[in-house]
Amino acid sequence: EETDYLADQCRMIDPILGAEGPLTASIVLVGEAWGATEAHLRRPFVGKSGRLLDSILAAVPIDRAALRITNLVKARPLDKDISPWFKKMTKAEFGAAEGCLKVAVPISWDSTRYEYYGLTPLGMEARASLLEELALYTNARVIVTVGASSTFALTGRVPITKMRGSPLQMPGLPLILPTLHPAGVLRGQYLHRFDILMDIRKAVEMASPGFKLPTRTLLHSPSLDEALYHLALLRQSPLVAFDIETVGNEIVCIAFASCLDWAISIPFFGYFGADEPRVREAVGTLLADPEVAKLAHHIMFDRTLLERDGYSFAGRYEDTMVLHAIAHPEVGEIKGNTLNALSAKYTFEPFYKEDGKASRRLGDFTRLREYNCKDAVITVEVWEKLAHVREDPIYMAMYEYTMSML
Repeated sequence: EETDYLADQCRMIDPILGAEGPLTASIVLVGEAWGATEAHLRRPFVGKSGRLLDSILAAVPIDRAALRITNLVKARPLDKDISPWFKKMTKAEFGAAEGCLKVAVPISWDSTRYEYYGLTPLGMEARASLLEELALYTNARVIVTVGASSTFALTGRVPITKMRGSPLQMPGLPLILPTLHPAGVLRGQYLHRFDILMDIRKAVEMASPGFKLPTRTLLHSPSLDEALYHLALLRQSPLVAFDIETVGNEIVCIAFASCLDWAISIPFFGYFGADEPRVREAVGTLLADPEVAKLAHHIMFDRTLLERDGYSFAGRYEDTMVLHAIAHPEVGEIKGNTLNALSAKYTFEPFYKEDGKASRRLGDFTRLREYNCKDAVITVEVWEKLAHVREDPIYMAMYEYTMSML
């Protein structure tokens, strides 16, 4: 007979109870909690979500038997409610949650409104047991956290929908790659099946011998000479990606990149003192150079504000958002085509997209310019990964038509 496990009945003693797969696996999948079938069989991912996961693994392809699979909570929550372990808290609960892993997430660009998330005392017990278990897997190179609660338990970060597909580095742990839970697909989020598939394929590549995260040179605080030198040098490139950052609708910096491992952010508003007009003139010369194609993600945003501020454009310009939207209309008009989504889909860049909001809130303009550099260089990488789309005459006919109206 199946049993619903109440929160106060779920304290597990054996850290590897209910896990399966080789202890020497290079990839560890960490789910959230047992469902009815899992509770009955004491095995992870063997119910409806497990069957969907098996189908995804077969499409990757990777043998389930090659993976170590476990859960944060090795018990069946009552009514599928994970809140006895991990929950969205009230402000009062957040303040009272001493000794628990918790985070306050700003709702908007300012710091006046927050959402609160955290592990409960029971969740902290489950986390401690999970960390004890993971320490046994000395060959693990990647931990795939499946769902919000297991991701939060190991990273202290939310939301899973933004972080999925982007590697995270945590002290004392292998690389972590968050992905969505198959249960969400079964609840109607059908396109998330492809997100999970892409994420696990990425995990397989990350677990391969010799894999390294990308290293990039990000020149976020250039001297005057460095700024002028590189702005002149960029005019020798056939294609240059650019990206602006704004505060209060004013452009505070603009980044440029022409390759996968280097970018420069040019600060405005007093950074160069009396020499700022020289730098702005060099930026304008680059943007107006007809021999240099300009690339951006959502170019109409950047271009509109730059033209408002007196800059002009000449030559060809390209847009990764438009190109991807034409090739993949199934992902939706907005969320599936953000630079964050495409970074997760096409690159191994560790998750960084919350840095923009955080740096603006804190007034940390060095961090904002580093974020600015990353946006520019990721745009280049996405453009290169979409080369197969640019080789398709049908896609390109629609792309050229669309770009002609921008």
